[in-house]
Amino acid sequence: HGRAFETAEWTATLQLRGLDVERHAVPLRLVPSFNFSIAADVLVTCPETSRDDFLACREMFALSAPEGHGHYFNVWDAQRYGGLAATPTQDWVARVGPGHVVVVPCYAVGETTQGGLAATMLRHVDVERFLEEEGT
Repeated sequence: HGRAFETAEWTATLQLRGLDVERHAVPLRLVPSFNFSIAADVLVTCPETSRDDFLACREMFALSAPEGHGHYFNVWDAQRYGGLAATPTQDWVARVGPGHVVVVPCYAVGETTQGGLAATMLRHVDVERFLEEEGT
């Protein structure tokens, strides 16, 4: 069992007549699913996002909530959803509600094997559409 933004391992073992003949272990990065049914703040994450980074952002969102109320935010993981670009079937831009924010923690692009994340990776058309929907 794992927690969000930790890595777990999935293992498959092939047996022949009760003997292990082959074993494969694959690391799995655990990230929450994006909830397309609600409008909320959005935290954009990537493979460099650690559990500590996630918990710090969660605390930041909690501090911005009215006293006595919980605060929900969506997580858009660039690795899970294939980047930051919104598509007709995966449209995170339309799910940022009025008065909500998009938080994009920046990690060095190209300096790790994971790929990094930078605000400049946001497509201009997605930012433009977000601003149009916000009426700004």
